[in-house]
Amino acid sequence: MQFQVKNRFNGAVQFTAEIECDDDDAMSIKLGMSVKWAIKSGAYLGGAYLGGAYLGGADLRGADLRGADLGDQWIIQGPVRSDGYAFFLQKLKDDDKPMVKAGCRYVTIPEAHAHWTETRGGTPLGEETFAILDFLERAAVIRDLIPQKTQEAA
Repeated sequence: MQFQVKNRFNGAVQFTAEIECDDDDAMSIKLGMSVKWAIKSGAYLGGAYLGGAYLGGADLRGADLRGADLGDQWIIQGPVRSDGYAFFLQKLKDDDKPMVKAGCRYVTIPEAHAHWTETRGGTPLGEETFAILDFLERAAVIRDLIPQKTQEAA
């Protein structure tokens, strides 16, 4: 089926996705499938209204989500580490807490710190990773997405 995703600012159709689902499937499923289709197709997502989209398991590397409205869900795109890993901090519909997405890792903030302390602690790549995690956490605090205590506890 064809599913139209509209711009959150002017309501114009931003892109039309080709997805395989039933007409009676939930809007969140259709929108999530459309976002995944758009990422694979290279469609521009900046400014798109994506509120309620089910994005669980979506590989968002390379997706330009600047200005996209995700409703109660959110994604902060972080820097790309020198070895090519793109970092994201996100809270999607099925997540009960913010999750760090980097490569194959999908972990909580404390788990991210523990993992990279164990695997990269004391190395330049580790220091770069902790700087990226600090950036993501601080950006989430500034945007009032997570409380200050979450960042301090990490």
